Amino acid sequence: PKLLRIYAMSLAGSMTGEVAATEALGLSRVAEGGTHRYWSAGSSQTQDIELTGYGVFLLTHTGHLSEASQGARWLLHQCGASGGFSSTQGTVLALGALAAYAAAAEASGRDMSVRFAGAGGLSRELRVDSSNADVLQTLEPPDPSANLTVHASGSGTALVSAEVVYNLGFEPLPPCYDLVVNWTTEAMRGSVSSCVVPRPDCDGQSLSGMFLISVG
Repeated sequence: PKLLRIYAMSLAGSMTGEVAATEALGLSRVAEGGTHRYWSAGSSQTQDIELTGYGVFLLTHTGHLSEASQGARWLLHQCGASGGFSSTQGTVLALGALAAYAAAAEASGRDMSVRFAGAGGLSRELRVDSSNADVLQTLEPPDPSANLTVHASGSGTALVSAEVVYNLGFEPLPPCYDLVVNWTTEAMRGSVSSCVVPRPDCDGQSLSGMFLISVG
């Protein structure tokens, strides 16, 4: 992709940072009313995450932190609750880009208060500054179905994410195979043969092409 060539040329000094940033921004797309920025090759979300990681790296390296923050926001929206992304390579690039951006943003200082308010008397304030910026702080609201209000004040950047865990009922899938097993013994030696036949009433369902049979 062209973005990778621009990034490599910028690191090698073959292209000035300003030119590299301008060309990279010209390849990007904006979303969420202009607050999010990402790069896409149009093939998969995994590749979009990797390209956006390179984009954030480049913008951070060239000092365009305002635009880099837009890419960081987009990456954070693709992050799972456990902190990972859709692939190992994407996770490595995205976390590296976010770390580089966080380090650059930290240079301007961070001192903020994040206040949470909600039903059940919830009222809690979390402080985020240079001493605990890399520490995960959590809270569990007394009523997870109620509205939760978050208000931040101060200077710097912090990430607030909500994780909702729930169970969904589902109808069990009917068996789609008939398994016939024949066991024979001859001259103190046993042998087993099996035959798996898909049922005709399961046409249209995605059937597995591999089976594991344990004998014993």
